[in-house]
Amino acid sequence: MFNGWVCLHRKMLEWEWFDSDKHLRLFMVILFRSNHKVTRWRGVKVDPGQLITGIDQLSSWTNLSRQSIRTVLRDLISTGEITRKICPKYSVITITNWFQYQSSNSLANSHPTSIQQASNKQVTASNNVNNVNNVNKKNSTTGVAPSLVVECYNNTCGHILSKCKIANKKRIGHINAMSCFLKTESDWFEYFTKILDSSFLTGENDRGWRADFDWIINQNNYLKVTEGRYELREREKIF
Repeated sequence: MFNGWVCLHRKMLEWEWFDSDKHLRLFMVILFRSNHKVTRWRGVKVDPGQLITGIDQLSSWTNLSRQSIRTVLRDLISTGEITRKICPKYSVITITNWFQYQSSNSLANSHPTSIQQASNKQVTASNNVNNVNNVNKKNSTTGVAPSLVVECYNNTCGHILSKCKIANKKRIGHINAMSCFLKTESDWFEYFTKILDSSFLTGENDRGWRADFDWIINQNNYLKVTEGRYELREREKIF
């Protein structure tokens, strides 16, 4: 079923998650099953290094529990190995440095221009993100910079819930107050993911009401969500 090769460098032995069976297993599955060329799936463009999947499918491939999958994905995102875009019925997982993993001599010789361009784009994007993060950190007195929280929310929830256009003074106050619970971008991402997993909060209720950014960053509502006051929807169970 799966033909061809993937490249792995010996420096993988120095990878911080190498001695964790769960992290290594899931990352290898993502690496082996990710696209090696541009394709389309149900009208969605899937680039090299990307994989369209769901929590249940990853659990089936790895024999890890759903909770373990969520935890490992969160860790891999926090250390920059992958990114994850959650859609209503699937997730798009992107290996951050896929072209670096696959930049063997033979591969580079067969597509030198495209690979170099892609690698340059990744380096440029990474530098831009770092520059923005540095500026935001200088402007933030506590926790994650409010602008990064807004960006994380829009990227995670913006396709289902209403997007947040700006971090105004009131919102900044709420975000900073939440820093006692959510100390990193990974914490915020996990919280936003829990929002998406709730059928009630995403509109499946008698009123058709959906949570918005201001509701989500309220401390009282955070406690309700984390206490499990809202049912979970197995949103990714499609495979």
